[in-house]
Amino acid sequence: MITSNYFSNKTFLILGMGKTGTSLSNALHKSHANVLYWDDNPQIRRKCDKSNLIKFSNTKKQWEKIDYIIPSPGISIYGNTQHKLISLSRKYNKKIVSELDLFQDVISKDIKMNQNNIKIIAVTGTNGKSTIVSLIHHLLKSNGIPSSLIGNIGNSIFNSKYIVNGFYVIEVSSYQLETSKFFSPNIAIISNLSSDHLSRHKNMKNYFNQKSKILNNLVHDDMAILNCNHKLIKLKVLDLFKNKKSNIVAFDFVKNESRFYSSKKNTLIRKKLRKVKYNNPFLFGEHNEENVQIALNAVASIGLKKQSLKKSLNNFIGLAHRQELILNNKNL
Repeated sequence: MITSNYFSNKTFLILGMGKTGTSLSNALHKSHANVLYWDDNPQIRRKCDKSNLIKFSNTKKQWEKIDYIIPSPGISIYGNTQHKLISLSRKYNKKIVSELDLFQDVISKDIKMNQNNIKIIAVTGTNGKSTIVSLIHHLLKSNGIPSSLIGNIGNSIFNSKYIVNGFYVIEVSSYQLETSKFFSPNIAIISNLSSDHLSRHKNMKNYFNQKSKILNNLVHDDMAILNCNHKLIKLKVLDLFKNKKSNIVAFDFVKNESRFYSSKKNTLIRKKLRKVKYNNPFLFGEHNEENVQIALNAVASIGLKKQSLKKSLNNFIGLAHRQELILNNKNL
């Protein structure tokens, strides 16, 4: 569990007590913060009543004490579908923050964490996120680099283990990014884009606008890696190349090429992609070739040699319910 003195004596309202809300509440409570909670489900509220947390009763006195509101990713904060407490929070001029932003606060402002060489690799996109973060995590650990795999893939962020001089590898959803303002990963990846979650985001442009927030706070030494499988991503890449705020890798798997912009050298390099050689049934298929290319570039950008990384590809154990070799018979 990640705790921080930075949260001490601040008052938070956790909106939604699912997996994320519960782990965040526990971490904040152990960080000596004041924690209020609310969940629309009465059964969950009854369960939480047995904890050390205080149920939010929507009084003016409670509103005045609140410093931050943290809605769970599944709770809408915009438009006609926004939660009634989100509407009231704006009336009381309260700050709505994301779990990602709180985590960024800990990394950058907590003295204990700030003294350590901790980096963040964050992956969003429609498909392939879980495989990419799992593969990056595996490649780092196989090469002796401490890594913690968190986010949608498994452990919620604040329920993860505390690491020193290593990487937090985070699978990030559009819902998490919706409330994010200053989340700033060192390596930000967009795996691809296709139609999804439109019942919440209404259209593809809104959906991608949330996804692309992962790139908003990159600086000179950071890295953006994007799969240009969609016209919206292609337009974003052109914007990134124009603004030149960070290093950029743009993959075009249709044209079988990549473009790399180095912020240090101020140069743009275009080259043909070479197929990565490995023998792992968990990574067969063109879609996994894309995942592998993205993951390798992410970890190679921190100084690991591609040759040693390729050896690690063959012992990667894929995720359940993706693809798996169940029979190997030369006669079939």
